[in-house]
Amino acid sequence: MVPWTEDSTITDALTTITDALNKADYQAAIVKLQSAKDQIDPYVYWYNLGYAQLQTGEFSKARYSFEKSRYLTLYSDATEKQLDQVREKLSIQSNSSLKANIVDMAISLGPIKLWCVNLLFIATLLLLIKKTWGPKKIAFTLFSILAPCLALIYIQTQTIAAISFETMNVFEGPSEIFATGRTLQPGLRFLGWKDDNWIKVYDENSQLLWISQEEMKNKAGLLWGE
Repeated sequence: MVPWTEDSTITDALTTITDALNKADYQAAIVKLQSAKDQIDPYVYWYNLGYAQLQTGEFSKARYSFEKSRYLTLYSDATEKQLDQVREKLSIQSNSSLKANIVDMAISLGPIKLWCVNLLFIATLLLLIKKTWGPKKIAFTLFSILAPCLALIYIQTQTIAAISFETMNVFEGPSEIFATGRTLQPGLRFLGWKDDNWIKVYDENSQLLWISQEEMKNKAGLLWGE
């Protein structure tokens, strides 16, 4: 049986969804979940939607749903195992470069968890401040506090993170004249910045690419941003 969170309200909607999942009627479960989205705990909704999509072979959408559920809990072993399975189905290879790992960590944590990590860092610095410190050490500490805060504000307000649902056409610059015939495979995550009608993105292989906003609107799902 697919796990529900303990604080989930038992409703008629949950009962019908559970019945569909237990009967392995995953298409019906998807329809029922989407129609009852506002009645269900968000983690329960996204996790079970991802589970049903995985069973029906909608791997890129399943990854999107599991990534959304990941943002809603501190850590879920069940979610991580499902994501591993989805990435295997999508044949997504991890990249060991530093830039790729930074992008991967930022998207995996999401804005809320990044803020939590930052607040923990700030609290640690404040505990280390001593009355005997001179102006230079205090100034450095304040800079160390403000810099990550400003960086996170920028990330949250100026960037987008998304997953491709379909094969997406990508370019080497913000115009169709930069077309090279390259594509972004379904199920890939990417972090991007808007630039007029284009989005400059880093994909999971740390490659800099450009995607039109129209392509983004029609063929990808946003994890955060607008």
